[in-house]
Amino acid sequence: MISDMEPIFFSVLSGLSDQGFSIGVGFSNNEPKWVHSTYAKEWVDTYVEKRFLNFDPTIIHGQKRCGHFTWSELDAKYPDNPVFREAAKFGLSEGNTLSLNICGSRTIVSCAGRKWNADDVRKAKAAASALHCLQASEPYPVVATDKELDVLDLMASGLHDREISERLGIKLESVRMRRRRVYEKTGTTSPASVISFAIKNCWI
Repeated sequence: MISDMEPIFFSVLSGLSDQGFSIGVGFSNNEPKWVHSTYAKEWVDTYVEKRFLNFDPTIIHGQKRCGHFTWSELDAKYPDNPVFREAAKFGLSEGNTLSLNICGSRTIVSCAGRKWNADDVRKAKAAASALHCLQASEPYPVVATDKELDVLDLMASGLHDREISERLGIKLESVRMRRRRVYEKTGTTSPASVISFAIKNCWI
């Protein structure tokens, strides 16, 4: 069953990359429990030979913070790190990294290619989350809709329901309904607890 579904999610990640991608599930001390890569063999061999896994900025930063980062952003944060300069020799000069915290376990995906837009990030999150769950044998993570995330984001900014209603241009009851749905999905009962859940699971 798992082997039947994997190609679907691999295809999504391939569509978001120009020259290959890699995904690691369940990171612990820089080592993933499961990894899959479509990068060229020459680059993979160099990466392994030089032990880049131990100081790859995509992994170092991805284990510290979840979210979407471009390789240029990471290169600026780790200017003395040789990984990106070596990768450029293999034509891998631009790319994206997405780090997810799912049920307390970290999954990191990196794709070589143009900078992702918001829709690309959503697709990558969906594919990476699915692959995480297939490999980690964990239940599929709780997922909020874009409309629910809009309300959550404004709640986290300190806005009250009426202010959120005005900001989004929707009825007050619609705001309350979306908030109730998120409470039900996450098992939370207060703004503080749901915002804490959202931050821990990289929703906002």
